Amino acid sequence: MPSKKITNQTSARFLLSIIEKMDDDRRRNIAFDIYIKSRSYAILNKTAFVAALVGSLAILVWPVLAVSEMLIGTVLSEAVTQTAITGFTGLAIYFYLTSKRKQTAAETLLRTVAFSERPVSELGETVAAMLQQIDIGLQFRNTDNS
Repeated sequence: MPSKKITNQTSARFLLSIIEKMDDDRRRNIAFDIYIKSRSYAILNKTAFVAALVGSLAILVWPVLAVSEMLIGTVLSEAVTQTAITGFTGLAIYFYLTSKRKQTAAETLLRTVAFSERPVSELGETVAAMLQQIDIGLQFRNTDNS
């Protein structure tokens, strides 16, 4: 049975703990670089998830609140406000999906570093190419050609 310390961490942190035990400084350095990205995306992912959840709940209860007597005639009953909240929620969901995809890509890359038999020089090239893809900023169009 895994200890509580292991179960309450991200995959990236767990993989880093495996790589830290290896007797290969270059592999550890590569892993730390990837871990920094993964951790950053995990923080963005969690923040965007909470914002998307709050926004989604607001969208669900909005019609009830807008027609209640306490909101009639206030800015909260205006369609513009509801549209703004819906737009914010859509943006939060987009940021969540983007950061989750990038966090997953970084964790997959860490798995490659942790479990690959390939020499570090080859791994370095693979990691550099993958990190370049992960580092691409926000994209508002589908770039998947499949």
